[in-house]
Amino acid sequence: MDIEKIGRIFTAQLAHTLQKSAANTGVFAATLDAVQDEAARAVESPAASPEPGGSGRSRNTCYYGDGLTFPPPDAPPEFLKAWDEILDGMGWEGGLFIHDVMTALQYRDYYGPPMSDIDMQQTVQNNIRLLGYEGIIRLTKQCQQHLLLDNISGGNEPLYIDEIRRRITASDEILLRLIDSTNPPPAP
Repeated sequence: MDIEKIGRIFTAQLAHTLQKSAANTGVFAATLDAVQDEAARAVESPAASPEPGGSGRSRNTCYYGDGLTFPPPDAPPEFLKAWDEILDGMGWEGGLFIHDVMTALQYRDYYGPPMSDIDMQQTVQNNIRLLGYEGIIRLTKQCQQHLLLDNISGGNEPLYIDEIRRRITASDEILLRLIDSTNPPPAP
């Protein structure tokens, strides 16, 4: 093959690639415009509560179906405040913390056998009623510690172990805030 023929092939390939890139840029721009328009409409219109039953509580909430949530909307304000502030500060790990609470309420441990939705909801309701908010967080911490020991003994990555430790720290923070809010400081 001569150099001119190779040059024409490369030039044609480059032109084809540039045409595809320009077409893709147009598709991207149109998609971006559509997403920005949808976001602007969402900001302008009043938001509907994403929580079942419309209780108004939508963030940092565990959903168990049929309107059963944790924390329930009628939880004490000091608990909701501590819960939201700590989970908001956790970023993506907040979702894992919520999973820990859900698992603790279902199984009273980090692991448990499968159960029907009806059994699971009854178990969760009973545990919420029996344990109270402080007891739920204590149980969650106990379950997290079980998970941590299993991960350490299983030789898992330090990254996972550190992440579990951060969730245990979040349980400690919520517990401390709950204890502080229910025990007023002594009078001087």
